[in-house]
Order: sequence, then structure tokens, then C-alpha cells
Amino acid sequence: PTEGFFKTPLFDLIFTIFIVYFVVKRNPCVILIIITIRASCDVSIKHLGGIEMYKNIEKQKSMKLKDLVDYQAGQVVSRTLVQNASVSMTIFSFDKGEEISTHASGGDAMVTVLEGKGRFTVGGEVFILEEGETLIMPKDVPHAVFGEERFKMQLTVSF
Repeated sequence: PTEGFFKTPLFDLIFTIFIVYFVVKRNPCVILIIITIRASCDVSIKHLGGIEMYKNIEKQKSMKLKDLVDYQAGQVVSRTLVQNASVSMTIFSFDKGEEISTHASGGDAMVTVLEGKGRFTVGGEVFILEEGETLIMPKDVPHAVFGEERFKMQLTVSF
């Protein structure tokens, strides 16, 4: 009986009101939770506010994120998967000794090392992260990234 409710115009209206409210409040975590709830009700969600969420990546396919970017000698390589007003998600590869110099972000930035070892300097404090480790770099706090060795990371910034 409840399952039918999720496929009604009333649910569509309530869902849309929640999305608009949380977009205005700029809380992408809640938006993603609502979308997940909605998607689990067997309703296809392809766009949020008319914006395609994912790009440069195949959908409905199992993959390893670290395989989405290759290493290139003397370079930092990136592949953007999501870019909109609420969230940005990018996969990076760093050759050994390569870096992204000190800068600040307009949102909280969460990095997860997918392979290798990287050095993250956040507000003057140094963190060495290896595969599977995660660090959140707060909004507006200067930070830099350096390849202690070749490494790959996933960066998610919420604005």
C-alpha cells in the first residue's frame, strides 16, 4: 500500500518541494539522501534542477574509481565526474613530486586516497594519506596537495 504512494502526483509534489527547499538551503547531503530514497522507490532520477549530475563516466556499470585516470609523467591529471552549484567530484592522479599549490576552496573538500601516498597541507598542518584514508579540508582554509609518490585520489567538494 505504501509503495503505490511513491508513484503518485502528490509524492512528486512533496518531493519537488523538498528538493527546492534544500537547494535554497544549499545542503547537498540532504538532497542526495532524498534522491536516494526516491530512486529506491523504483523511480528514475536523471536530472536535478535540469542539470545532468554525472559526466565523463559510464552509468550502470561497476568500476574502480582509480582506473578512471591514468598517470602521466610530470603531471597532475584530473577527470571531473560531477560539477554543479552544490557539489563537485573529481578523480586525480599525481606523478611523484607533482603538486597543486596552496589555495582555498569555497566549500568543504573531502579527499580519499585511492592508490599510493599523498601529502596534504591544511592550514599549515601536514597529513600523509595512503590508500583508503580520507581527510576533510574545511572551506576557506588554505591547503595544498603533493605526490609523495605516484598517487590517485577522489575529491568531493560540497558548496
